[in-house]
Amino acid sequence: IVIFHVLLVTAYVVLHSAVLLFQMITLNVAINSKNSLFALMVSNNFVELKGSVFKRFSADNVFQVACSDTTERFQIFVSLLVIVLHNASDITFEFSYRWLFEMSSVFVIIYGAEIIVDWIKHMFITKFNRHEAEIYGQFLRILRADTLRDFNNSPDGEQPLLLQSSFHVTKRLGFVPLPISCLLARIVYPFIPMRSAGGVLILVLIMINCGILKLLIRFHIIGLSVKHIMSLSGTSSSSASHIAAAAEERPPQKVQVNVSTVRYEMTGAKVV
Repeated sequence: IVIFHVLLVTAYVVLHSAVLLFQMITLNVAINSKNSLFALMVSNNFVELKGSVFKRFSADNVFQVACSDTTERFQIFVSLLVIVLHNASDITFEFSYRWLFEMSSVFVIIYGAEIIVDWIKHMFITKFNRHEAEIYGQFLRILRADTLRDFNNSPDGEQPLLLQSSFHVTKRLGFVPLPISCLLARIVYPFIPMRSAGGVLILVLIMINCGILKLLIRFHIIGLSVKHIMSLSGTSSSSASHIAAAAEERPPQKVQVNVSTVRYEMTGAKVV
């Protein structure tokens, strides 16, 4: 059974990574061709708006759309970084002001267009379905409670570990980090001269810096989540037990967060 699960996960990661690679290749070709880039942006954004506006969305559906947009923005950001790295390698990393201006303008146009389209889409959704804007603050509370959910996973009497892995937020967002991580490793690997000691040192330094960056981001997110949960619960205690209890207790507002985490759903949460 274990071998079957490993093979199944491996096949999934390969297929998901291939899909992401095809998306990056398509975006790279469109960027190098100005007319194709405009056509790609118009078609993608039009399809996204057409599938969302003037349709009935419950609070759970709006939360699903918000989580999907979050994952999509991150994937687009990573894809743009990879494309910039690939184009920089084509000019042997000899940057010029013109090249930097072109890459920066393309980056801003694509990512800015995605943000503007998301704003318009959510504006139509909230207006047509008569949802209050405060509903997004309630979504944020659910995600912050998921961030602190691992405080309750520590054994009794032990201090919760800030470094232990948390999959609640990624599961809620529907984000799978392994395929995009494998794709990034495969794309960056040719740029590192592994046949020399300097290349191995560069690889080790990259891994160390990525680990440190991950820890810093995690500490920052946990700090913001703790501050938000403590402000809503009205407690001034900074102990792990009080923070864990505040993260799991019933919120005083309109949303009730349950312990279970379901992809794309506000499990146990009701918005009235």
